[in-house]
Amino acid sequence: RESAQGPLEQNLLDLFDAKGTLLASSAKDMTIKIWSLQKFTCLRTQQGHQHQVTRVTFPPSGDHVISGSWDKTI
Repeated sequence: RESAQGPLEQNLLDLFDAKGTLLASSAKDMTIKIWSLQKFTCLRTQQGHQHQVTRVTFPPSGDHVISGSWDKTI
């Protein structure tokens, strides 16, 4: 697992879940990372976009992340 240390200027979007326990961040490497705010660790890294991620959101249920990209995929 990754720690929350690193070049923060590479993050493009940061968003907290409704409970305030998770943080979703997107970076220039076209990934989305889900962070535990309790442990300050990366829980998972999601890949799949072919271009810069432009939107990240948690739905009200908070059980997954929805993302959009310049590659026109969600």
